Amino acid sequence: MNNLIPGFIADKYSNGILSGSFYAVTMFMDISGFTPMTGALIKNGREGTEILGEILNRIFGPVIDAIHGRKGFVTVFAGDALSAVFISESGTPGGIPADEAARCAFEIKENFRRAGVIETKFGRFELNVKTGLSAGFP
Repeated sequence: MNNLIPGFIADKYSNGILSGSFYAVTMFMDISGFTPMTGALIKNGREGTEILGEILNRIFGPVIDAIHGRKGFVTVFAGDALSAVFISESGTPGGIPADEAARCAFEIKENFRRAGVIETKFGRFELNVKTGLSAGFP
């Protein structure tokens, strides 16, 4: 199980560092097809809502694992989207984990390519993912 507070932030806080800057890569991820699926499932009451919960776990579990596996952390969830940060270990562009963030985005895209068609008793739903990467100082 992953912590709710990223280790990077907890470490800084425990050392009395409450502000600062660092070089990082950020990733934004958005799922397309999620809103129509949600609407269709919640129309089916508790059973539809339970199926939606299972789908959320099945979708976001591997995404979060991919982010954490590449030494990133999720900064915010917004419905069917999220943002993540991959911090440079050296704090400089030379130590930037751009390759790790790009591999993570590719891994997430591949997971959706393989498992993006969701079959339920209430219908078939196709989900896809869009990701964007950016690098720099916050």
